[in-house]
Amino acid sequence: MYDTAQLSGMHGMFAGFFQAVALAGTAGIGAAEVTRPLVRWLTAAGDALAPPLRLFDDQLRAGHAESSLSRAVESLRAAADRR
Repeated sequence: MYDTAQLSGMHGMFAGFFQAVALAGTAGIGAAEVTRPLVRWLTAAGDALAPPLRLFDDQLRAGHAESSLSRAVESLRAAADRR
């Protein structure tokens, strides 16, 4: 299941990349030119995923593995209320 999940994510990224290259190509923008900003964006997006990943890890450690995403959101609200 882990491999399938990884491949699903990879499939989405490749599909998005090829769509971006095709769309840019209709405006005369080459694949190399559109790839540079895409790589920068993907790197930044990966950095932006670190906080939610920590949140999900905290939820797992707290025994909420079977809970929905809304449980994680509630933990954010509780943390904000403590401030």
